[in-house]
Amino acid sequence: MAIWLAPSQTAHCSSGPTLLTDRRELASISNGDLIVLSANESYIIDQSSLKLKAQLIHENTFMLSFAELDNGYLATGSSNGTIMIWNKMSDYSYVRTLAGHSFSIWSMTRLANGDLASADNEIRVWDRRDFSLKFKINYYDNGHSNMINKFLYLSNGLLATTSWDSTVRLWEIGGENSGDFKLKKVLTGHRTLILDLIQMKKNGDLVSSDIDGAVIVWSGANDFELKQKIEHRKRVNQVMDLGDFLVTASYDKQIKLWQTNINSYPQNRSIEIEDPFSSMLLLKKSNKYLASGTDN
Repeated sequence: MAIWLAPSQTAHCSSGPTLLTDRRELASISNGDLIVLSANESYIIDQSSLKLKAQLIHENTFMLSFAELDNGYLATGSSNGTIMIWNKMSDYSYVRTLAGHSFSIWSMTRLANGDLASADNEIRVWDRRDFSLKFKINYYDNGHSNMINKFLYLSNGLLATTSWDSTVRLWEIGGENSGDFKLKKVLTGHRTLILDLIQMKKNGDLVSSDIDGAVIVWSGANDFELKQKIEHRKRVNQVMDLGDFLVTASYDKQIKLWQTNINSYPQNRSIEIEDPFSSMLLLKKSNKYLASGTDN
C-alpha cells in the first residue's frame, strides 16, 4: 500500500506496510477502520496507526465484496456464493453465514430500509431483521444478463447497478415491505464489462469505467445522457471523486486527475506508479492523503 498527498501540490509516494498479497479491494468503513478484501480472509486495519486490527476468515474462497448494515453488522461476500455476517461492536466476531447465490458475490449494499442486497448474476434482498430471503431479481425481471459488480445509491434516490454485460441500470426501489425493483433506465456506451461507478457530488454526473480503459461521464443535469469519454491504455479499475477533481486509476500504471468543470473534464495531471494499479481510497481522517494499492 502507498500513501499519496492529495492534489494541491505535487504528489509524493511514501512506503506503507506491506500487509498482504492477492488483495481484492481497499475501502474505508464508517468507524474509520480500513478493510482489505483478499483470498480466504479480509484484513481490518486501524486508520490512525495503519496496524492490523482483525482478520475475517473465509476458508477456501476469495472475499470479493462487503456492506455495512444496521446494529453494527458487517457483511462480506465471497467467490463461493456465500455471505458472512460479522459484528463490528464485538471485535468483528463471526455471526452467521447466508447461502443461496450460485456464483461469486461481486457486490452488496445496504438498502434505504436497512435490508441487505447482494448480487452475482441476479440480485437477492435479505431481510434486515433475520436475514431471511425476501425476493430476487434476474434477467427475466429486466435484470442484467451477466454478473453484477456494483450497487450505487444516487442523489435522486435511484439505485444504480453495473454489470459485465456493459450496461448501467437505474432502478426505483419500493418501500419497506415492497419487493419492487422498477427499471427506470439503461445506460449504454461501454463495449466491455464495467469495473467501477461513482456519482460526482459537485454536479451529479455519473462516472463509469471498463476493462478496455474507457471512462464514461453521464450527465447528471441531462437525465444521465453520455457527456464525455476518457481513455486509458488499459483497464480502469477505479474512479474517484475528489471534489474539484475526477481521479481515474488504471492498469497502465497511471493515476490521472481531471478538472471537474460544468461541461467537460480536462486533464489536470498524471501520476506514474511502478506497478499495475489495483485500488485506492481517500483517508477520511484528514482528507489530505490518497492511499493506493498495486498488484505487488
